Amino acid sequence: MSTRSISFVTLTLLLGLASLVGCSEPTPDTYPLAGTVTLDDKPLDHGTMNLVPMDSGSGLPAISIEQGAFSCPVESGPIAGNYRVEITASEKTGRMIEDPDFAGKQTEETRQLIPRRYNVQSTLTLSIPADNAESLKYDLKSR
Repeated sequence: MSTRSISFVTLTLLLGLASLVGCSEPTPDTYPLAGTVTLDDKPLDHGTMNLVPMDSGSGLPAISIEQGAFSCPVESGPIAGNYRVEITASEKTGRMIEDPDFAGKQTEETRQLIPRRYNVQSTLTLSIPADNAESLKYDLKSR
């Protein structure tokens, strides 16, 4: 291959790489979240919160709730949009049952502490950034 051919190939590759710079979409802004969750006026000992996008996009990893408080830093927070909020918490019943994932194995039974209206049938919503997302308060009732 001649020097001229090598220079042409190199120039073509450099121009191709340069055209790719700046082609990725900008990363959308994310927002921090923090707040409290109570169940029957008592801080929820432990649980998880999921934000399910009502618009388009993907949700976040589950946010842990510990001693009634949750937080999500801006780096891993939600993007602007409307979300359905799902809150779950479970406790062990003390009974052993057959593990649904492993035939013949036993596992400890758990029961959901939070009513379905706050998780799988949740009517709780959150708008980001419109809601005051750093002082959210969810007061759940078991009945």
